[in-house]
Amino acid sequence: LSIAMLGKTNVWTGISHAKLQKAEDKLVELSAVDPALFKSYQVDIDFDDEDYLAHSFAPSFFCRSKKPKSSNYIWTYEIGDRDAGKPTVVMIHGYGLSAMAFYRAFSKLSEKYHVILIDLLGFGRSSRPQFKATTIEE
Repeated sequence: LSIAMLGKTNVWTGISHAKLQKAEDKLVELSAVDPALFKSYQVDIDFDDEDYLAHSFAPSFFCRSKKPKSSNYIWTYEIGDRDAGKPTVVMIHGYGLSAMAFYRAFSKLSEKYHVILIDLLGFGRSSRPQFKATTIEE
């Protein structure tokens, strides 16, 4: 699990990425998943300086790009090999959580599925976008 591409501190909470990585490593260990099958990486989000909420439900919201137009990204986890012939299941956490909230299910799910988990924008290890709103109405 590499965090080399991230900054040193989560700007919302002040938690260092090193501490976050250590906690996630412990959850992977507790999940009983073979660490060799567990991958994590960032997926750049391709949009300009427009408000991300205007695009959050568009079909092309997630995309990989060599040169992102913004510094926003979705942190993604995979368990297993996508070419192993297993069906894929995508898990998305609820408000206030991260994908690691599902750690107790990792082992059982990965027996039958190729598992993909994402941290929603603004949660977990995903980026925290800048908001342009200055009032509650905005």
